[in-house]
Amino acid sequence: MSSKNLWDSISSSYDKKFGPEYERIIKRITRELRPEDEVLEVACGTGLVCFPAAERCRSILGIDFSERMIEVAREKQVKAKVDNVEFATGDAMELSRFRSRFDAVILCNMLHVVPDPARALEEAALSLKPGGRALIATYCHGEKLKPRAAVFSLGMRFLHALGLIPSMHRLSYAQTIKLVTGAGLRVIKAQLITGEGFPCAFIVAQVRD
Repeated sequence: MSSKNLWDSISSSYDKKFGPEYERIIKRITRELRPEDEVLEVACGTGLVCFPAAERCRSILGIDFSERMIEVAREKQVKAKVDNVEFATGDAMELSRFRSRFDAVILCNMLHVVPDPARALEEAALSLKPGGRALIATYCHGEKLKPRAAVFSLGMRFLHALGLIPSMHRLSYAQTIKLVTGAGLRVIKAQLITGEGFPCAFIVAQVRD
């Protein structure tokens, strides 16, 4: 199954399955936003981060290459009556139309599943205005996992071996930091969030002058 088909197929159940996992990340991301910020979220999925972020910034554009994910996000927007959020289809590997447009870019739970995380970070960095910030959260499958997470990770690798899901990058915390700095970003703060789920890197980085 292709990556796009996978995300399309789970779009209607995504919030129920994965929403609780986002709670530990969303508060960290939204704390970094300012009322005047114009924000881009790359690989926004169903808008789990976009909607709470919209309460903290001027405007936010969420893009995702899964058309069905974007449809679900738009349906949620209509119900919530949020007018400073926009959703559109878009590829994390090609953000040239957004050069130097945003004050902040959010990359949440996506670096480990995109084909080329280094390029995704480079493209995201180029979408930022001078002094803009990248707010990054991504699972670190390369760190030592708690038993529950280790079993889940093993199952994911088995499903990939069967061709049922795309591969995932087993990034460590250190590798994630290196990818961020390699994209021309200066790390302002970084933390490895641990717990019962997967270890998650949370990084705030800024475009270098």
